[in-house]
Amino acid sequence: MAKSKEKEQDDFRQHLRQADKFIIEGDFEGAKAELAAAKQLDPRNPFILAFQERISVFKGKKDAPAKGTEPEDQDGESGVETAPAATARARGGDRSTASPAAESELRMLLEEEYKQKYTEELRQAEERAKKLLAEEKAALEKNFLKQRLENEREFEQLKLRFEKEYQDNLAAEIGKTERRMDGEYQSELARLEGDLRTKMDQDLQARLIEEKERLKSELRGLAEKERQSAGEVESALRAEFEKRREEETKKAREEVQQQLQEQHRREEEKLKILLTEEFEERLKYEEKKLREELEKNAKKGEDAHRLELNKARQAGEALEKKLREEFNRKLLESVRKAETAYEEQAGLRIKEEQEKLRKEMATAFQAEQEKERKSLKEEYEKLKASVEKNSQEEMARMKQQGEARLAEQVASARKQLAEEFEKKAAGLRNELESKYQKEYEAKLAEERAKVHREADQKIAAEKERLEAEYQRSLAEQNQKLQSVRKELRAGMEAELIKRMESLADEYETKLDLLGIRQPETKAEQVNFYREAMMARYLKGDLDVEDAKKLLQLKELLGLSFDEHLTIEAEVRVKTYSDRIREGIRSGSLNPEDRTAIEKLKLKYGISDDESRDLEHHLLASFGKLQTKGRVLVVDDDKLLCKTIEGILMDAGYNVVTAGDIDAAFDALKSMPFDLILSDIKFSDNEFEGFAFFKKVQGVPQYAGLPFIFMSALSDGVIIRSGVQLGVDDYLTKPIEPELLTAVIEGKLKRYRALKFQ
Repeated sequence: MAKSKEKEQDDFRQHLRQADKFIIEGDFEGAKAELAAAKQLDPRNPFILAFQERISVFKGKKDAPAKGTEPEDQDGESGVETAPAATARARGGDRSTASPAAESELRMLLEEEYKQKYTEELRQAEERAKKLLAEEKAALEKNFLKQRLENEREFEQLKLRFEKEYQDNLAAEIGKTERRMDGEYQSELARLEGDLRTKMDQDLQARLIEEKERLKSELRGLAEKERQSAGEVESALRAEFEKRREEETKKAREEVQQQLQEQHRREEEKLKILLTEEFEERLKYEEKKLREELEKNAKKGEDAHRLELNKARQAGEALEKKLREEFNRKLLESVRKAETAYEEQAGLRIKEEQEKLRKEMATAFQAEQEKERKSLKEEYEKLKASVEKNSQEEMARMKQQGEARLAEQVASARKQLAEEFEKKAAGLRNELESKYQKEYEAKLAEERAKVHREADQKIAAEKERLEAEYQRSLAEQNQKLQSVRKELRAGMEAELIKRMESLADEYETKLDLLGIRQPETKAEQVNFYREAMMARYLKGDLDVEDAKKLLQLKELLGLSFDEHLTIEAEVRVKTYSDRIREGIRSGSLNPEDRTAIEKLKLKYGISDDESRDLEHHLLASFGKLQTKGRVLVVDDDKLLCKTIEGILMDAGYNVVTAGDIDAAFDALKSMPFDLILSDIKFSDNEFEGFAFFKKVQGVPQYAGLPFIFMSALSDGVIIRSGVQLGVDDYLTKPIEPELLTAVIEGKLKRYRALKFQ
């Protein structure tokens, strides 16, 4: 896998090397192909886009002389660099390459000036050619016009003769056709009128029959309606008669009932009186008889008398009861007999009253019914007369409408026939006109073609003569233009050389005034390019803008692409090794963490061979860094932390700083330390250093680490408190560097001696 990656990097650099070569040679398509292949290997590399823009710049320089309005000559004068420009470069040495942008801008200005001169010469030549062409064109048009007028005169004479023949033949044929069609039109019109009249008569008769049937239907409807009305009136009268009869019968029954009740009441009172009298007489008779018996028995004993008296009383009561029951029975029978007699009388009277009422109501009903029948008959006669009148009016109106429709259809048919006749006549006329027109046009076209052939032959001969003369004049003008163009280009190149030398002198003078010296030797150029590349790598990852600037600087210094690749490899290796050393010194990189190291190798493009060459140097650096140990410095004073970090790093220690207790404890969790140097009093909480010490001691893996307090407080109580907690030492601020390094070195020696016992 590693070898495959190295091969890809070598292939990528080879593609870039070839692309650079093609750009210099002017083969931009080949350069684009090489870049496409390199992009497949490493699509995110910033040099891909830098090379693409470099192709655009070089291509623009090459195409710049050809952007004017003048055409290219046949001597190969257009190109990337003309002979005079090459002479200027040879004469000026490296000064001409000091500023390609200035050279390009100056060339564009000169080209603009000389393009205006060339344009003016071209405009004058075009005006001369235009004048000559206009003269030749005027002569040609004059001859052509003269020939065309002669042809037109001949053609018009032929046209008039043919047109007269055409009109005569057409008029004779049209007259003959119109007479024939007029006879056909009259006969067709007479036949159509007869058919329409017959059809209209049939329609009228059918509508009359339909109207008669409708009238009969309406009369039947009226008769049926009259019968229904009579039935409804009869039903209404019958219902009214029954109602009145029932009311009268009820009234008569109530009157008879009242009379019978009154009579019954009187008879009942009479019966009561009679029965009461009979009962009282009989009762008196029995009492008298009983009293006589009592008197007979009075002579008997008192006891017997009482007994007899009781018996007599009982017998009297029983007799009275019996008599009363008999009285009631007779009274009930008498009442029933009276009621039956009265009911029979009432029934007879009610029947008589009903018969009387029936006769009266029947007579009234017959009179009312006869009256309604008469009224309905009169109304029916009126409606019948109205319907017959309306029917006659409708039949007359239909007859009139039929006549009107007949006249209208006849007119329409006549109009339609006339239109058809006109269409046929027009069609025949057009057909005849077309026929004679074709014959006329054929003859006319034949004559016209003959005239045109003669005219074209004359015009072609004249055109050939004028074209030859025009080509000769045009060749003379082109020769003059080529001569002017060569003179202008030579003058432009001479002016460009002159101005480039002046610009180079001015540029060098300004650099001397600024105290800037250009790298002249190859070593100086290589060192200058290496420093520029190192500055961009130290800034971070290379972007497209950095790659573009580096390529521009390479071209300005005249370095080859192989030299660029060599310098880049040196810078990558140095940056990689510096990052490794810095990571190990700061503690942010663990030498055992192969993943982090592989990421750095991938970031800087370090191959396995380069990594093996660097390995013994890195191990040596790592050994130097590991001999002293890693120290954690905890203080909220950032300036003091930075000062202590510098002192200890100069002494060979790896230092990590923390601004508060939480950050310090997080650092302890993330990496191993050999000693802790902490402040006692922090800004947020007094004596927080003591709490930090207790927290460290509470973790078994940190409890044995040497712990040194440092503080500006010189109070003996505070110092004793720290010593009592178990700290290893106490330093008072400001701390002397020698004392600091001596105390830390002594504590670490003691710690390591105890650790490995």
